[in-house]
Amino acid sequence: MDVNERLYALARQAGGARRYLLMQTSDAADAAGDRFQQMLAEVGLAPMPVKIHKLPAPFWPVLIALDLDQGTHSALSALAVDMAIADTAPQAMEHGQIQRTCAWIFSNAPVGELARHLATTAIARHLPSHKARWLRYYDPLVADLFWQACAPEQLAYFLRDIACLAYIDRWQTLQVVRPPDSCVPAAALPATAWERLDGIGALNQAWARARCAGMDIAPAQFSAAAAAVQHGCRQGVRPGPGLDLFAWQ
Repeated sequence: MDVNERLYALARQAGGARRYLLMQTSDAADAAGDRFQQMLAEVGLAPMPVKIHKLPAPFWPVLIALDLDQGTHSALSALAVDMAIADTAPQAMEHGQIQRTCAWIFSNAPVGELARHLATTAIARHLPSHKARWLRYYDPLVADLFWQACAPEQLAYFLRDIACLAYIDRWQTLQVVRPPDSCVPAAALPATAWERLDGIGALNQAWARARCAGMDIAPAQFSAAAAAVQHGCRQGVRPGPGLDLFAWQ
């Protein structure tokens, strides 16, 4: 079953839940991006901005409501899959391409309510520094590490009113995240989670460097690098050249 078939199956499993596509905007022009914008205009779909008020508007992601039973909507979703795969290719990373396709979200919430929830949860208080931090957990190059760092109570908070969230990871594989069946939501991320999250920049730099050099990184290797970076954070190494060494070794 390919990615598009799996997404359609998820839509069927979600029943009456609404289907949304979460995207990030990019200044880079390519045929797929141009076609995507053209199809949005043809179908009359207006993306809903996720207004993260501590960020400038160009950094806001957008939500697009889709009906995967409609041909053009299904084609938009398929094009978003193609863009996700293109954006994780080594050539795209070498040029600093942003990950335009973030996630497919299946939720009972109306689009405005879901946009407000995403905007609220995108900013969290950083436990070590007590400052507000942009989590950007919806970005595919952050999502894998973020969801692994969440305990069930954090999953319940970030995935409130969401049946499931699917994204294409750095290995170009569709991953699905679901909230726990029964759990009291908690917004605060523990210190162990911040140890993981503080190392994401170093890990992604090492990932891009390795992929651009033609290296294939297995999930087990990446997990080992993530553990090394987490150890560095626990020992007080802050983001920068020192933490980059933990990621690369």
